[in-house]
Amino acid sequence: LYSAGQLIYKLYRYVYEDMQMEKIVDQKPANDKNPFDDLSNAESDPEPSGEEKPEELPYSIIKGNDSYLDDSGILEEYEDLRALNSDLAGWMSFPGFDPKPINYPIMYSGDNSFYLNRDFNKNDSYAGSLFFDGNNTPYHEDPLNIDRNYIIYGHAMRNKSMFGHLTDYWGNEASQKNTMIYIDLMNTRLEYEVISTFLCEPDFNYRQTKFLNDDQFLDYLKAMTALSSYDFGAKLSAKDKIITLSTCYKSTRRTAVIAKLVRQIIYTSDNSNSGSIDKEPVVLPTGLPLEVPSPTPVITKPESSSETSSEVSSELSSEVSSEV
Repeated sequence: LYSAGQLIYKLYRYVYEDMQMEKIVDQKPANDKNPFDDLSNAESDPEPSGEEKPEELPYSIIKGNDSYLDDSGILEEYEDLRALNSDLAGWMSFPGFDPKPINYPIMYSGDNSFYLNRDFNKNDSYAGSLFFDGNNTPYHEDPLNIDRNYIIYGHAMRNKSMFGHLTDYWGNEASQKNTMIYIDLMNTRLEYEVISTFLCEPDFNYRQTKFLNDDQFLDYLKAMTALSSYDFGAKLSAKDKIITLSTCYKSTRRTAVIAKLVRQIIYTSDNSNSGSIDKEPVVLPTGLPLEVPSPTPVITKPESSSETSSEVSSELSSEVSSEV
């Protein structure tokens, strides 16, 4: 009876937490158009499309004017949500997954354990939240200086919420047709394309955020794409910028999905309102290490079982806590 009661309670929590997250998602203004595909409102200088690709960069820069920054320097559509929780650092959309689309806020506290089992409102939650690694810097006053590698953690829930769809992404050719990932930071929009996905051991160094030089970063990119279970045909450059999505696979291993930046929308002060208001500052990191350890890679082949991952708890906790 006790076990049955616990199971019923957990199922109730799943439904309740889904409803709470839907309320947060509904507060984000609906945007039926992909800003990267709708360039008709972009500035015409220097190209008619408003898009340029400087020779030294492997991704395009778009001067956007279809939206604007508010008085505190963040995209206006997130103003109300940040008023509810200033830890809001971004928003992620990974289209193509049903019935639970990957469309969630990304939190940042600088503490890799804080949002592991807390929702947007900082309440206890089995599903937790998507959140940036504490060694990342989600907000840059100059958005051209975004991090080389943003690490985003999330639970792999059995009902496919959060990162639940990613547990079989590495081995599902059909799902790998979904390769475009959209990340909004508070003052810029980013479009990424998947270049690698694989399973690995928790201590494998796929979550490195700081690099000593371009050569080390390029070697890292080559190592990550060489491990991919699917050849995405990625062209790599030392000037690339990437994101790494990390979640648990079963009880002991990790699923990684790595994508590189292909387009970025920049909003300048010309797009923002005049005047000023009192507002909490955008969250900045608590500290950044000078060196990042590089443990010896240990890769294992996936088991043949079709069992999906359980909702991660202590496993993901040990994963992310080792990074701070």
